[in-house]
Amino acid sequence: MKRFLKSLDALIIGGWVSSLFTGITYPNYLKLIVSNLDVQIIAVGSFLASFFPLVSGMFFERPNFYKKLYSLLPLVMYVEIGFTMLSIFVSSMNMVAYYVMTMVILGLFTSTVMYLLQGVKEKKYARNRATFERRYAMADSFGYLVGSMLVFCNVIKIERVFIVLFLGLLQTVIVYLLFLCSYNQVEKVQRAWLPSINSFFVPKAEESAIKKLEEDMGQLYLVSGK
Repeated sequence: MKRFLKSLDALIIGGWVSSLFTGITYPNYLKLIVSNLDVQIIAVGSFLASFFPLVSGMFFERPNFYKKLYSLLPLVMYVEIGFTMLSIFVSSMNMVAYYVMTMVILGLFTSTVMYLLQGVKEKKYARNRATFERRYAMADSFGYLVGSMLVFCNVIKIERVFIVLFLGLLQTVIVYLLFLCSYNQVEKVQRAWLPSINSFFVPKAEESAIKKLEEDMGQLYLVSGK
């Protein structure tokens, strides 16, 4: 257990948080949303959620395409968050349109993020990938267990569709912030809007080295400008 706790990082914590939210929202999602849809609509959603990962996976077989999109991983996350916010607005007008839209988001954007995060895992856990995957699965299962128990014991009661949708958005934002911490750490890229979060996961020495490099580049730019 001590080894497991010491191994916790942004990726593992992000997996736990994601499953915690899923354990809370999924039962209510089925009751309040999916149960009111026709079987054909649900089947269409399942088709879309499976079709897009298949197609995008084929594109990722091209190394150059994968590398270019990997460098744009933060942007992919931002776009997904934006579409998730838009889907909440769509739900107020048409729940069928909302469901189809969320399945497209899941199949196209969420799966793409998961594909690209494999690159982070490869670089960060090249020697201990099996150990990491086991610990990630443990955290994932524990998060879902806790979330499900909170619903089962009536600790959390959700009776409004909007609450389910808002929690889904909150889940995406928090989890992607954590995933970006690992991405930034591996790629040694500092995002101006993540200084406080990165400080927990990026070593101080690494931060100072990056800042010094940025200052040197700035001075070089000024000299060349003259």
